[in-house]
Amino acid sequence: MKIINKTNWNTKDIRKVIKKVCEHEGFELPKIVEIYQRKSRVGGWGYIHRSHIKLNFYFRDKIVSENGKVEYVEPKEITGERLMRLGAIISHEITHTLGERDKDMIIKPKEEFEFLRNMVIRKQEKKKKQKKDIVKQRYEKVIKKVKLYRSKIKRYKTLLKKWEKKKKYYEKKYKNKLGVL
Repeated sequence: MKIINKTNWNTKDIRKVIKKVCEHEGFELPKIVEIYQRKSRVGGWGYIHRSHIKLNFYFRDKIVSENGKVEYVEPKEITGERLMRLGAIISHEITHTLGERDKDMIIKPKEEFEFLRNMVIRKQEKKKKQKKDIVKQRYEKVIKKVKLYRSKIKRYKTLLKKWEKKKKYYEKKYKNKLGVL
């Protein structure tokens, strides 16, 4: 199963939930699962007779501040009721890949996915980029250039000696040819 995760939710945790739902329902794992986050709702798309599903993870917690201002923030993890609802959506979308259409399908309530209540989908840990020491990089570059140009100068001096020798040789030959010694 290839998961294309375009969200900040942990891919390994999502994989575990999908495997658990497929195992519970007796489904084969879908070949491709796309997960993205669009500002609308939790939902999905299952392609008829294709092993490809898309899931929209849009979870928000409503927070009311002391002054009455309402804010919606992303939760730190997906658990409990939300995960059960997500399990029902995953099952529904995988059923589409088996060829069923909505009108022919019995929609399962989220309570059938009680086994997901203890599972968790956490946020992905952000990888910290190591800061590059720019001064060190530039210094190393300067050292390489100095080494390169010293080498070039040495080569050019050697070439100059070679051509000066040839010049002397041909000056002698030319003077001898003219008869001037």
